[in-house]
Amino acid sequence: MTLTPNGFHSCRLWQAFKISRILRVSHNASTRLIATKAYSGKEKERLLKGVTVEHREDVARILEQGQRAESTWTAVFTDFYTPPVIADALQAFKLVPDVNPEAWGGYEMAERTRIRLSRADMPEDSAALTAGVSAVLVKGNFIFDSATHRDFLGACLGTGIERSKVGDILLQGEQGAHILVVPELVSHLEMSLTSVSTEAACLLANISKLHFSLMWPPSTIRIAVPTDRQHQPSLTCAFSASEHPPD
Repeated sequence: MTLTPNGFHSCRLWQAFKISRILRVSHNASTRLIATKAYSGKEKERLLKGVTVEHREDVARILEQGQRAESTWTAVFTDFYTPPVIADALQAFKLVPDVNPEAWGGYEMAERTRIRLSRADMPEDSAALTAGVSAVLVKGNFIFDSATHRDFLGACLGTGIERSKVGDILLQGEQGAHILVVPELVSHLEMSLTSVSTEAACLLANISKLHFSLMWPPSTIRIAVPTDRQHQPSLTCAFSASEHPPD
């Protein structure tokens, strides 16, 4: 068979294409093997050994996200989780030295937080960590028609978003509330959240300038210390905070 220069060139290109495709498929298969091998079977059970039964599904999902961050050299954010789930996840990652987990909920004392997962050998990036949480201000005329934590949460979920995309909700009295959310949903809430027991407006807030107040425990907690009933009264201490626990 005689090939013209153009035909020979085309043949070489076709062979190069086939080789590159084989290598690409092989690489993808290897990547998938690495991605699934680390946290499957006995290894997965080992990582989840100390995790509370009701948290195992959430922690397993977080571990998979950590493996993806490790294999792709990119940072991955989880959803918002409650403190017990976060604690179990961070404990599990102590057995995964190649992944660096950092919990952040928008401010230091946040209850609901997300975990930023990145390779342990990547430099720490505090700006990227804080960028994983945004805040919106929901304001309206709440002087005579006050709204509770549950009202604001219901208004958020009523726009069609999942609970896992919403962090802490910080009541601001008659001014409304600051709601911490995943950054991707800020625009959605600005357009869709228009009512919380009364007409309201939702605006992006500067998270670094928010005023964070204690949301829980309830308004008054009394702790009685039993003593000798005949000679000394019980001792009682109390302190105040806001009226409603976060959901």
